[in-house]
Formats: sequence, structure tokens, C-alpha cells
Amino acid sequence: MALGDALNNEAARRYRMRCALAVLLERLGDDDATALRDALGQPQAFTNGQIERALAAEGHGHIKSYTIMRHRNGSCSCGSR
Repeated sequence: MALGDALNNEAARRYRMRCALAVLLERLGDDDATALRDALGQPQAFTNGQIERALAAEGHGHIKSYTIMRHRNGSCSCGSR
């Protein structure tokens, strides 16, 4: 099989992992989800690292700053922009 064929097969699968931050936002309670959305919308007030540390302190250590960055700039799998 040629590389082109393999790539076409992969493209046809249309499998995308869900954005971990979007999944978390769906699972959080209303108040926490609102607080997180507000923080995500204020990059001048909350850095990606600050949000990562706050999430880790609340038991969500699997969300890393690079995941937050991708979500904020719309390059994650949920296309948050």
C-alpha cells in the first residue's frame, strides 16, 4: 500500500479525539463551568499555567497548559473559536 492510500484511508475514518477541556466543561457543575469559561476568555488575567494549576488543585491534573492554549486559540479538536 502506498503512503497516499494509507493517508486516504485514515482521512476516511474521520476519527477525532475530543478536546479534553471541552469534555471537562461538559462534566463540571454550572458554577465551575462558568468560572472556567470566564477564565479562558480572559487571557490577560489568567495564563494557561495559572488555569492548569487551578484545575490540578481541584483534581483535574490531566488538563495541561498546552491543552488550554490549543483550546484558547481554536486549534484543538473541538474548534472552540
